[in-house]
Parts: sequence; structure tokens; C-alpha cells
Amino acid sequence: MFTGRFHKPGVPVEVLFDKICRENGITHRLTKIHSPTTTGKIERLHQTLQRELLDVHGPFESIEALQKLQAAVSRFDEALPTGKDLSGDEVDAVIDLCGWAHAEWIRIHPFANGNGRTARLWANFLAMRCGLPPFVSLRPRPDDGYEAAGARAMRGRWEPTAAAFRRMLNRFLEEFGR
Repeated sequence: MFTGRFHKPGVPVEVLFDKICRENGITHRLTKIHSPTTTGKIERLHQTLQRELLDVHGPFESIEALQKLQAAVSRFDEALPTGKDLSGDEVDAVIDLCGWAHAEWIRIHPFANGNGRTARLWANFLAMRCGLPPFVSLRPRPDDGYEAAGARAMRGRWEPTAAAFRRMLNRFLEEFGR
């Protein structure tokens, strides 16, 4: 859920999305419900997403494929609960996950434009979810072998992306001292 405004009245609540926005200086603007202008914009966005993602690539092959993905996410959450201090091996596992997710997004290339930025957002989201800083720059496009890794990702190889991400994380930590 992206908002707590439908929570029990009089009880303040901050959902994870609002917390991430607040910590990163982002204002989460809420719109009025049943606003024709807002509703129309959202409907057009959903139509675009459906056309560019579902109509081209289709939904999950089966309910079993969706359940398999949900089970994998649950196992990951159990292994690395939010707020846990990570060991070196766990940081490596998170970077591998970020690299894999990014490379898969690049490989399936669901949108006509913006796939790289979206993949970098996914990588940062996963890193932050596991307690790492958002170390992958959205713009300009990163260096550190990122372009070459993207070409390999198109051929199904995620490991070069993870290697580039390790270099980016190390440089981020050196620069910002986290």
C-alpha cells in the first residue's frame, strides 16, 4: 500500500513508501479521489503500461509461475529481514540480487523507452530494502563497465552487472562515507 490515509482515523501511520520518500526528500502528493482530471491521467497511464508491458509480453504464464516468484521473495525476506545489519557475504548476495533484477529487466526490455532508468530504480529499491544506500545513479548513465554489462544482460548474463554494481557501491561508500 502506498498511503496510510485509509488507515484507522485519528491514528497516525507511516507506510514504507512514505518513509522512503521522507528519507530521500521526496514529497508524496496525494490527489483527491474521483477527480476527473486525475482519474483520466491515471487511466491513460494504466493503458500505456498494459499496452507496452502486458500486451507485448503477456502476464505470468500461469498462477504457478506467480506463486514461484512470490515464494522466492518470501524466502529472500526471511533470509534478510528489513533492518538487519548485513555481513560481507550478505552484502554480496544483495548486490547479486540487484544485478540479476537489473539484468533481467534489461533482457526482457518491456518498454519502448526508459528500460535502463527503470532497471536502475529496481536495483536501488532492492538495495535500499536491504539496508544499502541507493548507489546506482539514474542520470547520467553510470560508468564502471555499465554499458558493457548491459550488452551482456541482453544475452542473459547478469554477473557483469553485479560486478559493475560492486564497483559503484564501493565508490559510493568512499565518496559519502556510509
